[in-house]
Amino acid sequence: MSEQLTPDSFLRVDGDIYGNPRYYVPVYVLPDDMSDKLRLSVGLEKYRGKKYGAGFIVQSYNLESTCKFINDGLKLK
Repeated sequence: MSEQLTPDSFLRVDGDIYGNPRYYVPVYVLPDDMSDKLRLSVGLEKYRGKKYGAGFIVQSYNLESTCKFINDGLKLK
């Protein structure tokens, strides 16, 4: 995967217990060689639910900015 993430790559899921907005991104959209340390440094946490399958969760009020931060951190082109 070498394409950049966009807000369309994410799916809005229920907020956390404090009401903060969260978004799901499937595992196949991200690079295969991503380490856990790198994943955590850009704010992606493992999705532990069963509804959507393997993927990651990110908490964000500004998804555009979060996408840019993740793309820069993962060095996606």
